[in-house]
Amino acid sequence: MRIGTRDVIIQLSETSNVRVEEKKPASVESVSSTSDLKNA
Repeated sequence: MRIGTRDVIIQLSETSNVRVEEKKPASVESVSSTSDLKNA
């Protein structure tokens, strides 16, 4: 089986997009928690 470079790029972009989406809510939560601590 030969894997095309285009297929590899699509797989990498899809996995990177999933990782970015997973990191966004975590970063938002950390920012909100730190702001809450500063306000308190």
